[in-house]
Amino acid sequence: MKNTNTVNLRLVWIPALVAIIGFVAVACDNGNPDTTPTVTSVTVSPATPNVVKGTTQTFTATVTGTNSPAQTVTWSIVETNKNMGTTINTSGVLTVAAAETLASLTVKATSTVDTTKNGTATVTIYNNAESLTIVTNVMVNPDATTVAKGENQTFTATVTGTNSPAQTVTWSIVETNKNMGTTINTSGVLTVAATETLTLLTVRATSTVDAAQSGTATVTITPPLQQFDNITASQLVAKIKIGWNLGNTLDATNGFGANPTVTQMETGWSNPVTTKEMITAIKDAGFNAIRIPVSWTKAAGGAPNYTIRADWMARVVEVVNYAVDNDMYIILNTHHDEKVFTIMDSNVEAGKAAFQKIWDQIASTFRNYNEKLIFEGLNEPRTIGSPNEWNNGTPEERANLNSYYEVFVQTVRNSGGNNDKRMLMINTYAGSSINPAVNDLILPKDTAANKLIVSIHSYAPVSFCYPSNPDITEWSSSNSTNTNEIIYSILPAYNTFKSKGIPVIIGEFGAVNKNNTAAQVAWAEYFVSYAKSQGIPCFYWDNGVKEKVHEWDEACFGLFNRNTRTFYFPEIKDAIMKGVASSP
Repeated sequence: MKNTNTVNLRLVWIPALVAIIGFVAVACDNGNPDTTPTVTSVTVSPATPNVVKGTTQTFTATVTGTNSPAQTVTWSIVETNKNMGTTINTSGVLTVAAAETLASLTVKATSTVDTTKNGTATVTIYNNAESLTIVTNVMVNPDATTVAKGENQTFTATVTGTNSPAQTVTWSIVETNKNMGTTINTSGVLTVAATETLTLLTVRATSTVDAAQSGTATVTITPPLQQFDNITASQLVAKIKIGWNLGNTLDATNGFGANPTVTQMETGWSNPVTTKEMITAIKDAGFNAIRIPVSWTKAAGGAPNYTIRADWMARVVEVVNYAVDNDMYIILNTHHDEKVFTIMDSNVEAGKAAFQKIWDQIASTFRNYNEKLIFEGLNEPRTIGSPNEWNNGTPEERANLNSYYEVFVQTVRNSGGNNDKRMLMINTYAGSSINPAVNDLILPKDTAANKLIVSIHSYAPVSFCYPSNPDITEWSSSNSTNTNEIIYSILPAYNTFKSKGIPVIIGEFGAVNKNNTAAQVAWAEYFVSYAKSQGIPCFYWDNGVKEKVHEWDEACFGLFNRNTRTFYFPEIKDAIMKGVASSP
């Protein structure tokens, strides 16, 4: 006997099951978007090659689209009236028959994913190599430039070779880790994304005639134009509490061989590669300003352009940005370039020409930074090896030095961005803090009012601060002989400039380690305190050397351990901060 209840039950569940399956299918479809690859274009390279009869040409194809479409293509030749010996194989190798009569061919690559999508290349056929168009070089102009984030730069390319090769190129950006918004279009217009994190890009122009021939340009990326607080130099200097020098780092001039890398140049004097964490530790310790000494000519070409290596410029930008991110006041200078920036009558014009070219590049690169970035023209300008190198120089040298600052001011002011009003710092001969070096320093004419700062260096007392007197290890604030040497080293700059409303900065001060920490503590507190009482902020010279390890380690001015990001002598650091907080 048939069980009708079972039959009815089945009739009820079958449509219900169908509905459930349908619901699940819809739910799954809604939760998982289509992952089927789609093809949007196929590009063949080279796009317009020249091929001699009886030879071959290899092509490649790039398939673009969504969901990573397969790169496989089917190769074919469009022309049906070609010679039978003219063929293209499955690997994209075209063979042109020696008896080919056509003057040109069209090679086609068709996607195996979507046969409606294809790309082509036009082949020009030549009878012999003598008549073949050959590309020998591709030059990009400009070959090195600076572009701010959010801005554009147009590049052009010149293709040279035999038989007038086509000037068409394919533009690309080498770096694959760039921001997606950083692009270059088919006309060579580069757009740098506002959120780009790289400091250096490489633009490439590849010949469409010969894909093996390309040219490149390097692009240093800087911040967009920043808001600039248009205060006076005196107002800005008053905001600087205490500064620290990133010494013996970007200013290293040897310790590396020919064609050094950026890292080799930065670490040539045994300090580690600078990191943002180091600069943050300096800021956290109480230093609200940093001086970044940089030697430029070691990384520059020769006369007449003195083109600075793009990778070196990008590294300096990176280090400056570490300080920018820490909201610090920054002094950027030229350091240890005295062999090129010469100041004798016999060589001053050549020296100023190099100086102008170097500063034109620096100023252009950093033109968009705000008022907290100060440009310092030189460091300790002098004639190396001369009898008066460390004795104020000669009237001839001091007069020629003044002419450098005219070039400096004019070059910076004409470089655009915020540089028409940037604070500029000029140095006495050899950084000397005494006369006649101080008295003979003449402020250059400036189109911006009240934007100049004078820099001196003071290692006073010299016998205590320098390694040349290893037995002089004591210093006391109760000893007037000790304190007077500090006072008299600051007094000339105060009387000549500070008292007349022209701000002064002590760009370097410090004392070497003679195993006399207690004396250094007393000296550091007094030095900073007295300078502060005169309205003059100080920058501690720290070359990273704590004690003599190598035969050249005589000047042990190390205060901060850059490897551990702690202080070798925290007592001295604390004394400096105590001097900042008080007056004698």
